[in-house]
Amino acid sequence: MASPKKARKPRARRPLLLRRAMLHASLCFLVGLLAGLAPAARWTAAASAHVSRALHAVDGAFDRAVLLLRQQQRQLRDGRVHVAVLPSPAPGPPALEPLRQPQLLLVVTATERSDPERRAAGLTRAAHALRLVPPPVLWLVVEPAADALPTARLLRGAGVAYRHLAYPENFTADGVGMGKERHHQRNLALEHVEEHRLAGVVLFAGLGDVYDLRFFDQLRQIR
Repeated sequence: MASPKKARKPRARRPLLLRRAMLHASLCFLVGLLAGLAPAARWTAAASAHVSRALHAVDGAFDRAVLLLRQQQRQLRDGRVHVAVLPSPAPGPPALEPLRQPQLLLVVTATERSDPERRAAGLTRAAHALRLVPPPVLWLVVEPAADALPTARLLRGAGVAYRHLAYPENFTADGVGMGKERHHQRNLALEHVEEHRLAGVVLFAGLGDVYDLRFFDQLRQIR
């Protein structure tokens, strides 16, 4: 049987080993903490140096700008600086006026009472002339209803914008000779223009009238 003294010796070594392990762990923790704090301190010091240099550069630039401004002010007061005056730009081309729409020409042809051959020849000649006039052109042909059918066929192939106006009234030979029918036809055409609000220049053209094309250009100048 073992003696009591020999049984207590292993128990006395355990606290000593525990203290050594704790001391070793503390030293490792302290070394790791110092190693982690060292780079942060170096970065802080470098950042502070950069900020300081940037502030010094801004202060120097501001001082130079103030000094230059004062020098220019002194030179202006002393009259040693010549201010250059830029020449005014050359005038450009005049603005173009907006294009005006040509006026509408309202050509009124009063046929009166005439021979069918003479009326057809006069209307054909007028249609050829109006086709050469730049648009807009509106041809108003007025005649008795009894003579309207042959004229309607002729106008459909004329190649000109037209309106065929027919009336039922009959005039005697005396009325035709006195111009009553001619006045009635012109008034009928003017009533049509007013009723449909056709804005333009009105020309009363007879069956035997002949016009120069420049005459129509002059008509459009009327305002």
